[in-house]
Order: sequence, then C-alpha cells, then structure tokens
Amino acid sequence: MDWKRKQYVVGLGRPGERRGTLDRLFGREHRFPASGPDQDWWAAFGADVLEILPAPTYDARTHKLALIETPAPSNGAVQLYEAVSLDAGEIAAALTLRQASMWEQAKVRREEIIYSPIGEIDLRGDGLLRVEPDIRNQGDRDNLTGLHTFAVALAAKGETNAVIAFGDASNDEVMLTPAEMIALAQAVFIRGSLAYQRSRQLRQAIYAKNADSVSLNLIDIDAGSIDGVGSWSNPVE
Repeated sequence: MDWKRKQYVVGLGRPGERRGTLDRLFGREHRFPASGPDQDWWAAFGADVLEILPAPTYDARTHKLALIETPAPSNGAVQLYEAVSLDAGEIAAALTLRQASMWEQAKVRREEIIYSPIGEIDLRGDGLLRVEPDIRNQGDRDNLTGLHTFAVALAAKGETNAVIAFGDASNDEVMLTPAEMIALAQAVFIRGSLAYQRSRQLRQAIYAKNADSVSLNLIDIDAGSIDGVGSWSNPVE
C-alpha cells in the first residue's frame, strides 16, 4: 500500500467515547513509518485509535479539508484535517469546473467513436460483399464524402455496374456499384451523425438549469448514457 498517496480516516477517541465523534481526515506531511500509521504510531498522539479506513469519506465536490493541527511525534509527522462543507459560491464554482471538464471529455469521446474502426459492412445483405472502410481521421472521412458524392451522381444517371474502385481498411481494392458505395459511406455518416446527436444531448444534460453533483453523477461519458439510458449509437430524446 502506498501510504504517500492515500488519505485516511482515523477515528480518535478514549475508551467509552462514541465511535465517530472525533473522526478526522489526515494527509501525509513528511513521513510515515514503513508499516504505515498503526496503533503504536498513533499512540504517540496520546489517543486510542478506534478505526483507520482507506477513503476519503467526503465528497470533494461538496467539502474541503480544513487544517486542524500539526502534531509531530518523534517517529513521523502528519497534518490533521477535518472535512468542512463548501459554501454556495464554492459549490457553484466547483460545479462549473466539473461541467466544463465533462463536456471536454464528451467531445473527446465523440471523436473517438467517429474515428474508431467500424467493422465490415454487409453491402448486399447476403454476406457476399463485406467491406470495411478506413475511417481513422478526417482525411478518410473526406475521401468517403467525395466518393459518396460521385456515387450519387452516377446513380442519378442510372449506372448500376461496379465502376467505383474503393480501397478498404486492409488496403485491398474492391469494385463497387454506386448503390454499394452510397451504402458504405452512409454507414459511416450515420454513426458520426448519431455520435454528434448524442453529444448534444449530453451537453444539454451537463449544462441543465437544475444540474448539480447528483445529476452529473448519472452521466456516463464513456458509455454515452444518462441515468443508464441511451448510448453513443442510440440517442434517446
């Protein structure tokens, strides 16, 4: 266990005192004994240790640590803190920062979704022509957009033959009909459109007028869900 990087809750008290009445949070100031803050180590403070729990047991969005004292036993030094409720202004500022951070995370996740491998697309519905487009960056997307525009123009002229050369994600060239090229590109476009739609919904939830730490906890950026409902591929109004 890395004592240097954790915070702990320690219940300090005398025999017969009600557990929890003197709970304190403490953070490492200088050093702990190699074994960590055990019963003997805390005895240097003249207190009986009721409980030491890995935590913290406070919510940083609603509380902050306030310094109580800095005891200095011979075998180590530690600062003692207590959790103090944030005032309304501090809570509002923390909420604003969290909202901005969550929205940035949502935008990053959206781009990851858009430019992640999409897998093979069954262009005929019978499994005989399965093609995976390359969609790793904006250049790939621009290429698909151009081929889609070209395919639409050919389809409008009645072309039905496999006249469009397409390089797939494995760099193999396949010949596609205009209809197949349109279906291939649209599969990518639809995924991107759904991701943008979901990101707008997530933003509305993040910046909702009544947003608070409880409502923000219901938003799963990675999954794209809000209170367990919806996803990046399945936006729900």
